[in-house]
Amino acid sequence: MFTEKLWMLLAKIKTLDYDPFLKAQDCDVEWLKRLNIKEDAKEDWFVVSYSYVDYLNTKQNVVIRLKVISNDKSYSIFDIDGI
Repeated sequence: MFTEKLWMLLAKIKTLDYDPFLKAQDCDVEWLKRLNIKEDAKEDWFVVSYSYVDYLNTKQNVVIRLKVISNDKSYSIFDIDGI
């Protein structure tokens, strides 16, 4: 789940040709086996990382920083670093 503010920001970006949550155009369920989530030093931010082997057989390491906020009884992604 993500906030309406983030949804509006992403909707305005017309040149984005990849999924900003994955930093990839495609995905594979196998990536879940290498998914790592850690708290960042900055409050409310998390570092999400994973790796995969691309079509050239090269290992790719992906790191994504997300700001997460509490909404009543759940949490939402408020911001994606670099967007």
